Amino acid sequence: MVARSGARPMRRRERSAARRAAWHADRIGRARTPAERLAAASAYLVSAAAHARGAGAARAAAAEVAEHARQVMARAALPEASRRLHEAKLTAGGTEVARLSAALMVLRSAIARLPESQRDQVCEFYAGELARQAAGIGGAR
Repeated sequence: MVARSGARPMRRRERSAARRAAWHADRIGRARTPAERLAAASAYLVSAAAHARGAGAARAAAAEVAEHARQVMARAALPEASRRLHEAKLTAGGTEVARLSAALMVLRSAIARLPESQRDQVCEFYAGELARQAAGIGGAR
């Protein structure tokens, strides 16, 4: 593949990232429900963080998603035991990608506990937010 206006050809890593981004964008586009779009955007973010050079992208994404999860947990009707469990998952150790995956799991769980009237709107918002974040990680190379 050659970029326009005489620029250098795309390198293997760039082609791979472009294919991966297109595949995830297609998956997000084919999702029928807001919850499916959120799951697809979550998978895109984990993939982008896992394939990024260095752990900085995954670390930053995990911290941001954990903060979003805490905000949603504050709005959701969670019993105290569930709050403690979710907070323990957000602060658990592991690789940066594992911490990101755990934060996404907590976010989806907290969204599922929101009132039904808010759930779809919040899913749509975070699906878009996570997809933008993943695209930023993929393009930050």
